[in-house]
Amino acid sequence: MQKISPVSVSSGQNNKYVIQISARVLEDSKETNGGFSIFPVELLSSSNLNLTTTSASGKLALASKINVYKGQRLILKKANLPLQSNSIIFVDKKKITLLDSEETWHLKILDKREKILKQLKKRINRMQKEISILFTALFTGFKENPDSELFLSFRRAGASHILALSGMHLGILSFGIIFLLKFTVGKRMSFLVAFLTILFYVFLTDAGSSLTRAAIFFVLLGVFVLTGIRPDIFHILILCFVIQIIIDAESCYNLSFQLSYLALSGIILISEKINLKIPGIVPPLIRSTLSASIAAQIFTAPLVLYYFGTIYPVGIVSGIFLVPLVTVFIWIGIIALLPLPYFIQKILFWIMDIIYMLIKGSAGFFSKFPFVISKSAIYLFMYILIFYLIIRIGNDFIQKARMSYSKKI
Repeated sequence: MQKISPVSVSSGQNNKYVIQISARVLEDSKETNGGFSIFPVELLSSSNLNLTTTSASGKLALASKINVYKGQRLILKKANLPLQSNSIIFVDKKKITLLDSEETWHLKILDKREKILKQLKKRINRMQKEISILFTALFTGFKENPDSELFLSFRRAGASHILALSGMHLGILSFGIIFLLKFTVGKRMSFLVAFLTILFYVFLTDAGSSLTRAAIFFVLLGVFVLTGIRPDIFHILILCFVIQIIIDAESCYNLSFQLSYLALSGIILISEKINLKIPGIVPPLIRSTLSASIAAQIFTAPLVLYYFGTIYPVGIVSGIFLVPLVTVFIWIGIIALLPLPYFIQKILFWIMDIIYMLIKGSAGFFSKFPFVISKSAIYLFMYILIFYLIIRIGNDFIQKARMSYSKKI
């Protein structure tokens, strides 16, 4: 859920006499253990006892036993809401009335999205309960009962990033599509199909900061590759950062935004150097995965320590086992969502059950490894990271300046 800025909200009139408030849902509702769904809304108008309607402003986080979707408009009846926005307000579902969408192209699209999501949920619910919970988390980013033993095992195994929609998920989708299509329709057409699929997926899942970054980066990289331009990959990341800030400046305050850029910066800047240090006896695929995990951990460790006070170094290794299992699990789940004969779906669900047990067992095994609790090294990590970035960017600038000077001579 997006951050609700701690600014005051206004109903436009004396709150004591307000009988109803209209609002627009900003994000899909997220279910909690108590059966409540939490969702942020933007206030639009309010009406008092005399049926006088005035504009209202501000954002609130509501909780109710009702499911809503982004873009929906609703009425809060007899809503005696506090004039603050930094807390969750519980509202009886009987006091919420959902309104029909306005006839605008934007709301029509959101209405279509709502219908697709409802159909998707119906198909996912055909899976066994535990399997559907994991698949929903991996495919849509929504975690039902995030404090369950399975999700806690992922966290303690240093693999919680696998459950958060990110570049890994777009990679699983895009590379799978490109791999399946490039031999039949060619590289360019397979990339176009992957690109359109990613846009639809990002729209459907109401992308967070990390997934938005991954989508922009994928599009930029694909455009450069198809046009024959080969810029420095780190420069593409910087361009991606600038574009995302222009689109949504507030996203830079989001922790997932910060971790996403730090992790990818680490992978781009130092993973190759780490790869060269790993013994050659290690298979290339495992060696590259290890080096990427180590680089990402080095760059994100200061921020993780600062916010959570705990890091799980075993995540460097756990991803080697969990990512392939999760990749197969997601793709079989996607295929199982298609309108296939019942007996084929049963076979796919049976395979998913086996993979689920392997994922659960692997996450449980790695969750037993020791973790690090320390904030004393945060500033040292930060200083090293900042120093390295300054040296790297400065070195790139000097090399380009020398090349430009030599060409002039």
